[in-house]
Amino acid sequence: MSAANRFEDSRDYVQSLARGLAVLAAFDAEHPTLGLAAIATRTGLSRAAVRRLVLTLQHLGYVRLVGREY
Repeated sequence: MSAANRFEDSRDYVQSLARGLAVLAAFDAEHPTLGLAAIATRTGLSRAAVRRLVLTLQHLGYVRLVGREY
């Protein structure tokens, strides 16, 4: 088991923060806007989880809705 995996199993690891950052990392120069399905595909998270994370990120001002994409 790698050190990263051991940390992910520790009490100090915040899985929801890691998932939110994974959503933000899904966006890049080649993908400046993405829909929920594309974010789910790029992150490996469920579409339902992505929806909740994106809505939270939108509320906090980290992403914005443009049409049907963020």
